[in-house]
Amino acid sequence: TGVVYHDGAKRQILGFLDANYQRPIYTLPAPFTFAGKQYTQLSISTWGAVAFGDADSTQVNYDPTVVSNMFRVPMVAVWYELFYYPTTARIITKTKPGSVVITWQNVLSRHSATPCTFQGELFTASGEIQLSYQSLSAADGLVGMSTGTETPTHQNAGEAPNADIPAYL
Repeated sequence: TGVVYHDGAKRQILGFLDANYQRPIYTLPAPFTFAGKQYTQLSISTWGAVAFGDADSTQVNYDPTVVSNMFRVPMVAVWYELFYYPTTARIITKTKPGSVVITWQNVLSRHSATPCTFQGELFTASGEIQLSYQSLSAADGLVGMSTGTETPTHQNAGEAPNADIPAYL
């Protein structure tokens, strides 16, 4: 058993603007070292990510639908997707000896009606991170890490010739 961090039965999330990093910030039982820096707090996202420290998630400073903006936040994307939270969905945190487990349970992807359940475990003594997936119905998700210091790269797009496309398209 663990502590319910967000409960869809108490507050459903049915739209993208109502989601993301939820308050209160989660306080770790012991400091966790990530990318050479120690953290004592986590910001847990309803979209399947854990940010280290207090994530600045205001729309002005951070648009989580744009991947290049994720480089501004030290984080682990366990399965980053724009999830909905029906009444059966929850985020559960559990403190174990030497680790903290964050579970996203029965969340719904915008791409599927089948619930997803997955988790990330942070081992405070070693700094290791374990990602586990029970069910993923969504093929579109992002898994990865950012130290918050990376510089995003951008590609310039040029005009593509389209002479062979039929006129009705």
